Amino acid sequence: MKSDAPVKQFDCVAYMRKARERISSKISSMSREEFRRWVNSSLVEDPIFASLAARHRESAEREANESSR
Repeated sequence: MKSDAPVKQFDCVAYMRKARERISSKISSMSREEFRRWVNSSLVEDPIFASLAARHRESAEREANESSR
C-alpha cells in the first residue's frame, strides 16, 4: 500500500528529545545555585522571555496606577 503522506521536513518530537537531552546533560552536575544562575542568565538572553517580561511589567505598572487612583 502506497502512502500519500508528505515527507517530514522537520521532526518536532526528535528536536525536543535532543534539546531535552542536551539540557539534562548540561544541568545534571550543577548545584542548585549554579542551576539558578544558569536559568536566570538563560532567561535574560531569551528574546521571547524578554518580550513576555516586558508585557508583564507594563501590566503590573498599569494595575498599580489604577489601584492608586
